[in-house]
Amino acid sequence: FNNCNLNSQIAWLRCKDVVVNRYLYYIFLSINMQDIFRKAKTGTALPQLTITEINKIRVYLPPKKKQMAQIKIFSSLEHSEKELISTFTSKINNLKSLKVSMLRKFLEKEIQNEAA
Repeated sequence: FNNCNLNSQIAWLRCKDVVVNRYLYYIFLSINMQDIFRKAKTGTALPQLTITEINKIRVYLPPKKKQMAQIKIFSSLEHSEKELISTFTSKINNLKSLKVSMLRKFLEKEIQNEAA
């Protein structure tokens, strides 16, 4: 990790030929790796993950062929997750609209009943 600090909060990690960038991306998103990052960070006001701490982190790297197979699975799951979020967001918005419409009709009917 020589010359990889852009500043004290940002480091530029470059992958060697033994790792596919996207594989490392998914590994970094994992709960286990997030926990490792959380434990390795220093500072309270402006938390940092120093190059020294980054150098201590070890990541298992299977052969590239296996990485690619796992990327395919993770990408598929990520796509499915996005589709589900989109579908349920749409359904939630439809239910909110229905609720507003029903409340409006209910209140209009109540007002008419009180006026009569």
